[in-house]
Amino acid sequence: MKRTKFSGNFILVLLLNLLFNFEWSVPAWVLLILHFAIGLPIYWFWIALGLWVLLVVLFTKLLGWTAKVSNEKPVKRENKNPYSASDDVFKKKK
Repeated sequence: MKRTKFSGNFILVLLLNLLFNFEWSVPAWVLLILHFAIGLPIYWFWIALGLWVLLVVLFTKLLGWTAKVSNEKPVKRENKNPYSASDDVFKKKK
């Protein structure tokens, strides 16, 4: 796979992943509602929210790592097209 020159900013990618995976935080918001409704301790909300953020950070790190290790260097191949420009302009034709 060809590598681009844009390496990506981890914080930007993390924020986008948090936005895209917002539905994973639904249990935390349910726990917050239960805190106000029936008096459930608030630390359950913070634990669930922290777990959600931790999972998204680990997922983002994993995807970043796999993108780094999966890229191979391009193999230099011989240009067989007779109409394209060659590397050596002064090369004598046979």
